[in-house]
Amino acid sequence: AVTSTLVIDTTAPATPTLALDSDTGASGDGVTNAGAYSVSNVESGATVEYRVGTGAWSQTQPSATEGSNTISVRQTDAAGNVSAASTLNFTLDTSAPAVAITSGTTTNDATPVISGTAEAGSSVSLSIGGAVFDTTATGGTWSVNTETATPSSGTLSLNANGSNTVSATATDAAGNTSSAVTSTLVIDTTAPATPTLALDSDTG
Repeated sequence: AVTSTLVIDTTAPATPTLALDSDTGASGDGVTNAGAYSVSNVESGATVEYRVGTGAWSQTQPSATEGSNTISVRQTDAAGNVSAASTLNFTLDTSAPAVAITSGTTTNDATPVISGTAEAGSSVSLSIGGAVFDTTATGGTWSVNTETATPSSGTLSLNANGSNTVSATATDAAGNTSSAVTSTLVIDTTAPATPTLALDSDTG
């Protein structure tokens, strides 16, 4: 007689776990500049399948694309039982945000307001007079009042009668940082000389 053992397995395997390798920027917000992800909690010998959006299941792991991504994963064990699917939703953003300084280049205010534009919601770092100020571009605009704002580093020391270099960078939710934009702000707090007023001809 020949004998064999038949194992009956009708239990679906555990749901695999799908997670970003690195959620850059603010952790947990699902916005990243690194699209690599990993699958864990896979049963030994199981077949792993992936699906992008509502597309077909495939054993080929898809690569993330710029913008919104919805990737699902499931596993099928050796007995043919299929697990529930796990879905990962995230946004891949690899583009640096735009930033600009739009405030004037000449002023008589010794503690001026510096303003500009940047990607909405991005963090702006402004450097002027040996100090760095951090602010947020709300609705795509930002401003720093050097009279009332507290520097995140350094001590503000402006040339009240001369040129001051202004530099700004922006960092978006994915952690991409722009190149610095710079401008020169001339502060002039000195009143001009009193003009002379005289008759062209004092007749008589």
